[in-house]
Amino acid sequence: MRCYEDNSVSIKLTTGDCLSGIPTNDISHIQKTWASIIPNPAGNYVTITSDAPFDKVYIVNTLGQTVYSELCALSKQKQVNTAHLPNGLYIINIVQQDNVLHRTKLQIQH
Repeated sequence: MRCYEDNSVSIKLTTGDCLSGIPTNDISHIQKTWASIIPNPAGNYVTITSDAPFDKVYIVNTLGQTVYSELCALSKQKQVNTAHLPNGLYIINIVQQDNVLHRTKLQIQH
């Protein structure tokens, strides 16, 4: 392991997980799920589809402000109205019941 540290930055480069000893080529502990955001760029709506149920969707603007948030009652699909959002780039976050987070860019273009 190689480490670099100063008062503002700490970077650790390693071939394994320092805390649990799991090598980086062992992916058995990673949950394999996916989510799609269609269409992207979006106009007045976007449809979120996931292979695992999710219970919350929230959209954040480039200033870090949450501009949309909704609980979804363990859905696998959700249509979100984006007509109120100005054109621009956003981050859409999908939270599953086991706190797995999917995060991707969303472009709004009316």
